[in-house]
Amino acid sequence: MVASTQGSPKQRQANTRSTGARARRNAKRAQRRSASKTVQSDLQASLRSTTSYASSTDPSKVLDYYATTASLFRFKQRDRCVEELSDGSAKPAACRWFEDNAPNPTPIHRLLQSQLEQTVTKVLHSRGLIDRLVAWSQLDRSAQPSEVDLLRDLEEVITEHSEHLAATWASLLRVSSDKAPECSIRATLTKALLLATKRPDDLEDTLICDEILRGCGIGIDSPIPSTGLWPSDKGPKHSGFGLCLSAATSWKNYASTELYRDQVQETLDREVAKGHMCRLLGCPDFGVVTKLACIVKPSGALRLIDDLRRSGVNERVLSEETVALPGLATAALLLQEMKQRVPQAELVWIEADIASAFRHLPVCVDDRKYLINCVNGCYYQHLRLPFGLRCSPLFWCRYFAAVHRLVKRLAPADPSTGAGMIYVDDVAWITTRESSVSMMVRILLVQATLGLSIAYEKLRITTRPHSLGYEWDVSESTVYLPVEKRTKLMDELKVMLTSGSSKIPVALLERVTGRLTWATQIAPMYSSDLNPFYGLQAVARKHNLFKVSLGPKVLTSASLFYDLLKIPDMAATTASQLLGWGVPDESGTVVVSDASLFGIGGVIFDLEGGPSADLTPQALTWFSVAYHDVPSIQDLVPWTTATRESEIGPLELLACIIGVVHALRRGARMITVLSDNAATVACMNRKRARSQRMNDTMRKLRKVWPQLGYTVVAEHIKGITNGLADVLSRSTSGTADDLMCGLGQRFDPSSLIRELVNLTL
Repeated sequence: MVASTQGSPKQRQANTRSTGARARRNAKRAQRRSASKTVQSDLQASLRSTTSYASSTDPSKVLDYYATTASLFRFKQRDRCVEELSDGSAKPAACRWFEDNAPNPTPIHRLLQSQLEQTVTKVLHSRGLIDRLVAWSQLDRSAQPSEVDLLRDLEEVITEHSEHLAATWASLLRVSSDKAPECSIRATLTKALLLATKRPDDLEDTLICDEILRGCGIGIDSPIPSTGLWPSDKGPKHSGFGLCLSAATSWKNYASTELYRDQVQETLDREVAKGHMCRLLGCPDFGVVTKLACIVKPSGALRLIDDLRRSGVNERVLSEETVALPGLATAALLLQEMKQRVPQAELVWIEADIASAFRHLPVCVDDRKYLINCVNGCYYQHLRLPFGLRCSPLFWCRYFAAVHRLVKRLAPADPSTGAGMIYVDDVAWITTRESSVSMMVRILLVQATLGLSIAYEKLRITTRPHSLGYEWDVSESTVYLPVEKRTKLMDELKVMLTSGSSKIPVALLERVTGRLTWATQIAPMYSSDLNPFYGLQAVARKHNLFKVSLGPKVLTSASLFYDLLKIPDMAATTASQLLGWGVPDESGTVVVSDASLFGIGGVIFDLEGGPSADLTPQALTWFSVAYHDVPSIQDLVPWTTATRESEIGPLELLACIIGVVHALRRGARMITVLSDNAATVACMNRKRARSQRMNDTMRKLRKVWPQLGYTVVAEHIKGITNGLADVLSRSTSGTADDLMCGLGQRFDPSSLIRELVNLTL
């Protein structure tokens, strides 16, 4: 076995990615930069050879530069996604994504894989499971939980064979297969598997296995040490509460707990029976009693929540790291990558869930005194990590991430195997229909073998998965806001809109703001309209208000979101839109625009064939407008002779918007904008600007093209290389026609400009 090499935190952090993988990525980037610089240098040389704008601009060369720059930018967008997103198993810089299936496994690694595959085969041939699971996987997602007998048989067979697999793996690795003293997790076996399957230059978190064996220290007596795999922790969000008095009589539980007092005590007693808690005769010395709240689950069971913030425990928890959770863009990345890797295969999504995730992990004996509840005069002490403790997600995610990495390393090194992400206790794995049943069994076997309790009733294999609160259509790479959540959000917005002069509870404001923030993940174009909500929320928190009045800006934003949610098309978008790049990478449309003191101009062309595409009239269109020919431009961006130069930013954005809308109306869904104006590039990427004029122009774009499902990303280019758009913005109609003779087709944006003018915000 390989010894664990931990080193200092700085040493660990420096080695989170494979050296070989990093070298390959850097080599590709260098190659792209070199190609871009070659085209740019040739273009700049030709531009310097003459002094006249029109004579110095060779449209073919400039268009070639535009196409090359846009194509390279698409690759950069993909690199950015990989480098900035997490799959839930580590911080972005430490995620391997599709690299964990070792191409050259060691002999012991091959043996471990072989034993897993043999066990998968045995499971599938037990009780006729292979045919039953294939038939089950074809059912509608909503019908799959009703196959109770199948799921029960699957659980029994997995449990039986996982015990044998644990013994086999332990024998191969020459370690014990025993469970940890205080829980069901096989921490020693997990540690040995991690070390046996990792690459030589990989960092691995074996410290979590040691924590589980001795009990997790919650970070009060000493900080939770760094592993180098997770983001730095910024400390508790809330502080200043201090530790509460230990006397339960002076620290009552919340009203929700008092309302269900008997059921709460029954729930606590069940936790005692499971070994998750114990009953005490009284509060121990230096013990901290925490207030309890409860919510009723859809199943009717109670979820107990320890308010460790107000008891002061959470602000005393010191940790060097925190969790990194995936978002919608992570799911989109996995889906896009799989569509590229197995383009002809039908893709499906495996959903799996771990039951009572945090309750798998034991708390060290010395720290249990900080985790006390009192109900009906009875004291209860947590023996496992509770829901509500600041460090519980970190400990759990560290272990579950280790299990996830093992699944990836032990799965066959084949593109059809797929890849997945984890969100706390949920697994989302995208694979082919053909491989789905065996891959699901593989995941379940690894989890069960290492001691995790699987929620079999939540298993799914589907093309319409539910993940991160959204519903996906795998075949169309589309994500939807579920109808029931959209309806609930609309109902709450309606309460706000009909409140009149009455104040609304801050709790409602917080709830609506949170849900709108979540919902705008699929509509980033509207994220700036949340600012009034954030402002009112900040005021309410600062002054500890219970109720607030809604001002006109909040009501305007609320009305906007209410109207949007009423339109079904506004509750869905695509994976490409979430990521900013599509499949294939070079596809899409390019918009290059510019503005001058004389007018605006630009070119729009398709990139389907790459930089060397034949730019036919259908593929290339362009516009050139002088301000004196279309006076209505001044209605959009008012100026005087003295102020026109200071309004160049809004004019540049207007030129860009004209190109984008034209591209959308001719069917584009993946648009790359090239501009030499930094403010325009920032505004297009952030969907907002500091300039009110530019924000108004962005709102005009939303009004004239309200649909979702399209992507616009912008890249800055140097002014000297933007010669063609620049000349079009400075040219009279005749000069522009002469310049573009034989290249594409001119379009007149006058009607679009009038349409923008007539839109009300």
